[in-house]
Amino acid sequence: MLRLALFAALLLSGSNGGEHPYTGPNCLGPYCVDRVVLLRSLFERLGQPATKSEPFCYQSQDGRTFLMVVNRADSSRITGEVLLSDFPNCANTPKQVTTDNLQAWRTKEGIGLGSTEEDVLKAYGKPNSNLKFGTKLHDYMLVIRGYRPWHEKPPQIGDTRFIYNTSEDLRAANFGFRGRRVCWIVLAYNE
Repeated sequence: MLRLALFAALLLSGSNGGEHPYTGPNCLGPYCVDRVVLLRSLFERLGQPATKSEPFCYQSQDGRTFLMVVNRADSSRITGEVLLSDFPNCANTPKQVTTDNLQAWRTKEGIGLGSTEEDVLKAYGKPNSNLKFGTKLHDYMLVIRGYRPWHEKPPQIGDTRFIYNTSEDLRAANFGFRGRRVCWIVLAYNE
């Protein structure tokens, strides 16, 4: 249920009413929204997750890069969303340390953590929405699954968010920026 709320919030907060086609990325690392990616194939690459139910949370060996994987709403076997960040994005959920180089996950256009706003604009054009970010509880809850403000000091999750989506397309991409550099990316496809 929380996954559906997250996807709906990400999708609806930037919907442009179908005025323009989706111009965001189709892939981030091995996950692509233009084809079916089984969770099993990601787990083979990343290692078995620490939990048997979503979200499936991973962190790099150096503890500097984090990945959350969620299944699609219509299938518990198909990947529906990934969130890659330079801060922990799963609170109160066990994380699996992966040997996969999460920092190397990029879009086909070369965009990843640390890319600049200009790089993103050059690759995908003007976003459907460009929002201030990181000042409200809602912002933290969008990018940190299980976030509870009364228990944790929040990480710096960024100050701006670009949203690429349309109301007629099930693909959505969000880029979070801290100091004009990408600090998190969500790529999602859901039914």
